[in-house]
Amino acid sequence: MTIPAYRLRPPTRSDVQPYGKFLSDKNISIWLEDACQKPLSETAIEYFILRSGWCHWSIEYDGQFCGLTGLDDPDLSRGQARFFIVLGMTDLWGQGMGTAVTQQVLDYGFKVLQLRKIVSDYLEENIASERVHKKSGFTVDGRLRDDSFRNNRWIDRVIVSILRDEFLSIHS
Repeated sequence: MTIPAYRLRPPTRSDVQPYGKFLSDKNISIWLEDACQKPLSETAIEYFILRSGWCHWSIEYDGQFCGLTGLDDPDLSRGQARFFIVLGMTDLWGQGMGTAVTQQVLDYGFKVLQLRKIVSDYLEENIASERVHKKSGFTVDGRLRDDSFRNNRWIDRVIVSILRDEFLSIHS
């Protein structure tokens, strides 16, 4: 499989509107945080993209913004942060880009930031996110049962993590 050529770059103000469009697509937002299940203001989206992030990157494909990724919630005293990814161009799903981006962010987190552990999570029924996390070396730590209400029912949130040594043994 040939992975579509992408690049990670700093987020810009011009990413706010397309990200808002991604968030309004129920096929995308259903898998995101509970806060994304209702419409968000442009100000809230701008804050998340431009001001709130510790290590946020826009994902660009063919000169267009196609998603957002990064590390959030740093706890440097414990050497850990939380990984996230939103690939909003659905025609790019299933082509390996999510896994490639994930591994690039993990590489940065472990090799440049010298993190000890990176945590993440996904909703149980999000098979694509489960696959990306597994391919990248994450281990399931547990689950939050009936954590998120989607499609008129409660579903579990799966908690995962990867340690620096685990990542380096797979991706060095």
